[in-house]
Amino acid sequence: MVESSIHKIKIEQIAEIEKELREIHDVDVLLENILTFARKIVNADAGSIYEYDSKENLLKIRYSQNDTIQSRLAPGEKLPFSSYRMIPTTQSISGYCALSKKIVNIVDVYNLDEFIIDASGQKTRRPYEFNSNTDNASGYHTQSMLTIPLIMTNGRILGVLQIINAQDEHNNVIPFDTDAEYYISQFANKLGSIYEYAYLTRMNIDRLVKMAGFRDPRETGSKS
Repeated sequence: MVESSIHKIKIEQIAEIEKELREIHDVDVLLENILTFARKIVNADAGSIYEYDSKENLLKIRYSQNDTIQSRLAPGEKLPFSSYRMIPTTQSISGYCALSKKIVNIVDVYNLDEFIIDASGQKTRRPYEFNSNTDNASGYHTQSMLTIPLIMTNGRILGVLQIINAQDEHNNVIPFDTDAEYYISQFANKLGSIYEYAYLTRMNIDRLVKMAGFRDPRETGSKS
């Protein structure tokens, strides 16, 4: 663990961020802020936040941020991978994270280890690969990657938070070390109930709107 003074500052920072996020009840605004703050906590260049659609069994990118690519785009131009969606399988990194509900910390996505060693020391063959299509299309180079499941209190998967390319004070890309993993884990643990509340609120509103659409128009207005 890092020095106690730095550790204390980080924990206080996460607590302040949690308070700020609890004031946000709109899911879209919340997700964008979650991604922004997660990157800030560990000084990451890029990231995406996926939402899991259980009806369609899809992981959908809701927000993506990439400081390096954004600096190359014209004002108002969107990132090229902002609408990506996929069926979650263990063959993709985000799919594996969602299905296993485990954090995936990769030092270099282009040099993946053949085996995965879990917290208990058990070794299994790595099922996932890194999809380099986005890098090839954008000219970006992904290296370090930290992928975290976002889970409801009942254990249901809400989505996946993926942050890319941790940077040191000179903007050199470095791995997400054990401290970064710890802080993001703490952050993600606090996000569960916040995201869940906003998610359920949106679902209830959508349900009420749908019910209103099916109402008999003869039932509206005053009755004589």
